[in-house]
Amino acid sequence: MLVSALAIAAVGAGCGSSDDEALTKAEFTQQANAICKQGDKERFKKYVALIKGRGAAAETMSIKEGEAELGEELLIPLYQSRVEELGDLAPPSGDEEQVAAILEALEEGIEEGKKSPELLPNEIPAVVRYGKLAAAYGLKCDV
Repeated sequence: MLVSALAIAAVGAGCGSSDDEALTKAEFTQQANAICKQGDKERFKKYVALIKGRGAAAETMSIKEGEAELGEELLIPLYQSRVEELGDLAPPSGDEEQVAAILEALEEGIEEGKKSPELLPNEIPAVVRYGKLAAAYGLKCDV
């Protein structure tokens, strides 16, 4: 919740980018989508490495154990990085609350996912809400 509080404080103060100047919506979505695209590329690389690293253990691992490992090792770190990086962007003037709601939903999803990582991503309501809010705003960020 600390990141959320910091993100809200930064959003409320109009902070975010290194030059403290609010981005236009087009600039914000372009930069946010680039962050998400890079994160999705990293997620794929880490997914492949994680699956390969399981080796023979994969044969004895239950589906729930495998999904929990993916949540803990892959999705939670990705989401944490995404909250931080998106939180560093200065939201467009007038869109601060929408952007804060997107980040808050993802952060809530992180906390819920830590408790039940095997449910990530599509069975954690806050992550689903994040995906819907982000898409409605024009972001192309996979959950």
